[in-house]
Amino acid sequence: QAVELDLYSGDLQQELDAVPAEKPDTTAGQDAALQSKLLRFRGVALAATGNPDAIETLLRAVALAEGVGAKYELALAHHEIGRCGLAEHRVLATRLLDELGVQDVDCLVPPLSTTG
Repeated sequence: QAVELDLYSGDLQQELDAVPAEKPDTTAGQDAALQSKLLRFRGVALAATGNPDAIETLLRAVALAEGVGAKYELALAHHEIGRCGLAEHRVLATRLLDELGVQDVDCLVPPLSTTG
């Protein structure tokens, strides 16, 4: 949770320092779902700083979440890629979130403010 708090409080550099950029060793179960979440956080921070590696990082989050059936993390990663301008990912996110009964994802995962 501390990583997520850093991200949404605007401490993007601390976020980037906290989540390793290298590929994870773990590809199963809860560990992969957690790694997907951390990659999503890193991707959001990269996107907020204009780093072109953001989408690649978010796509790695998608692959991990999809691989273990972590539907919520999958939806959130697609949502963030959609925020980067790839509309087809926003559509996928909306479909997955509807299936999960999530009505207002922006309430759960607000867009980052890069001014704060």
